[in-house]
Amino acid sequence: MMKKAEERLDLVEEELQKLLIIEDLSLLTKSIKEMNSQIDKHYQQQQRNRKNDEDKPVDWSKFKKVEMPVFNGTNPNSWLLKAGRFFKIHDLPDSEKLTMAVISFDGPGLDWSITY
Repeated sequence: MMKKAEERLDLVEEELQKLLIIEDLSLLTKSIKEMNSQIDKHYQQQQRNRKNDEDKPVDWSKFKKVEMPVFNGTNPNSWLLKAGRFFKIHDLPDSEKLTMAVISFDGPGLDWSITY
């Protein structure tokens, strides 16, 4: 009889543990849903802000005109830095960067590019 009571007590404890786990999962699910809701709100606000920024005209006269630097075969590190800035400012895709780079070669730089 005592053994049966212990077995029943063990079963009750197991069920209680399961209920506690289910309750924890329920709380976690609720927290995740709340976080997702906050993330969605934040994302939508960012989209609205981005849309507002895009609608504003840009006064380009404030900026210095940036031209693609000419590579004459000397000081490649400086040229790479300036060309990288040019590519970034103009948001060029990789497919257009090579074309722009080759167009900017002159003198020994152009001679070098022709041999390769």
